[in-house]
Amino acid sequence: MNDMNSGLGVDAITCAGDDADDIRPRVHKVLHGTEAHQLTWFQRLSALVIVLSIVFAIFTTEPAISSSLGAIGPAFELAFITFFATEYGLRLWAAEPIRATQMCWGVFGMH
Repeated sequence: MNDMNSGLGVDAITCAGDDADDIRPRVHKVLHGTEAHQLTWFQRLSALVIVLSIVFAIFTTEPAISSSLGAIGPAFELAFITFFATEYGLRLWAAEPIRATQMCWGVFGMH
């Protein structure tokens, strides 16, 4: 099964028998990648959605375009919000735990 997905750059995620400890590193790998100077498919998708949301925001500032969108405008807004909220939640869930001392030093900018 892994051979079929190897061309996509995506590891196969099977749910049978997997628990959160097995899936978290895989999600982290998809979100952050492992190769220097090489984007994962999800990073490319995120960049595309960012560009599309910016273009959408620019076009909706024009009253003629905004009024012609009708019900599609709020649907796109909801889709963008859902995508970014889901991405943020996945990043929080897949992040490696930090200790309180690391968080404190990060707040003060001392590493």
